[in-house]
Amino acid sequence: MTKKTTSNPPLRAVVYGPQGTGKSWLLATFGRAYLEGKVSGPLLVTLFDPRGKDAAYLDPQAYGVTRADMEYQQDSEVIGRASNGADLVIPFTNVLVKGKLVTRVEYMHEEGLEFAEDSDRIGGWQVLPKFRKRMNRLFRDERDEWGTYGFDSATSAELMFRKYHQFVQNADARGEARKQWWGASTDELESTLVIRLSAWPSNLVVICHTDKDKVANEAGAVVSRYLPRLPGRLSGDISSYYPEVYHSGAETGDDGETTYWLQTRPTALYGAFSNFAKAPNPCENDYDALWGNWK
Repeated sequence: MTKKTTSNPPLRAVVYGPQGTGKSWLLATFGRAYLEGKVSGPLLVTLFDPRGKDAAYLDPQAYGVTRADMEYQQDSEVIGRASNGADLVIPFTNVLVKGKLVTRVEYMHEEGLEFAEDSDRIGGWQVLPKFRKRMNRLFRDERDEWGTYGFDSATSAELMFRKYHQFVQNADARGEARKQWWGASTDELESTLVIRLSAWPSNLVVICHTDKDKVANEAGAVVSRYLPRLPGRLSGDISSYYPEVYHSGAETGDDGETTYWLQTRPTALYGAFSNFAKAPNPCENDYDALWGNWK
């Protein structure tokens, strides 16, 4: 085994916040950290969010370079076969800086759906079996190849997993039995985010959208509290399994400039903490800034 020396230990973080507050940008800066020798390998992103949400990973500014330094290689790979014999294909984009691979974005999307013309049936669902096969190979063959693994986003992944159970695994469910679709997607995410990825040896970043819950405060009054948008028990439990939970935010000033930041300590409205990195609060939305208090 080849030992890799880096200036910072691996981080395990959940990042959640509204759209456009720089969650993917933060993850992209882990790719820049690899260029600077602070992370042991390039960034691998599994993108469940729609195409176009990969913009941060393709932006030269995230890597501290100019467009002239960038190169993008788009390709696809067959990861296996579905139960019906169809190829399971993963499209990807390799992001190179001065000829060096810094980021790979792999697109987990339903690209072969077939909509029935005389019913509400939809066929051709492939993301869940494709993702399972990809995880098997990642842990079997590529554990030491990537310095950071990014899961973007858990919110979109839950939708993909649920639809597979709705239209493939449990298509005949009716009435109350339909709740099984949500239970199955919750179990799938729990197995991935809590059990399987607990063994990932390098940086791990899970991105979520924001959800709102009603809780009782110390005075007994019911108030709103914002949490990572995950199904069922995972929404509140995910913080028990990750030492870092950041809430992302953005604010545009009178000059039109937008500032992006991370909340790393809890408030009455938002759950956040930084038990390992002890990141500043608020913290600039950047890999280096997370280590501002590291001693």
